[in-house]
Amino acid sequence: MAEVVNDPRRQVCVEHGTEQLVRQRLLAIAAGYEDLNDHDQLRFDTALQAGCQRLGPLASTAKLCRLEQQ
Repeated sequence: MAEVVNDPRRQVCVEHGTEQLVRQRLLAIAAGYEDLNDHDQLRFDTALQAGCQRLGPLASTAKLCRLEQQ
C-alpha cells in the first residue's frame, strides 16, 4: 500500500517513511484507535513502536494528518 501512496517530500529529510506511517495508522486502527488525535500519546507506546519496527517515537498526529490529506 505504501508503494502506491504519492510522497512528494524530499527523501533526504524524511524521518518517518511512508511505509512506517501507513503501518502506524493501520495498527492503531486495528487496536481501536480510529482518531488521529490519539497518536500524540500512542507515538510513545512501545508495543506500537515494535509493530512499526522502530525503537523511538513514532510519527505525530500532524504527520499522519498530512499523509491522509495527500
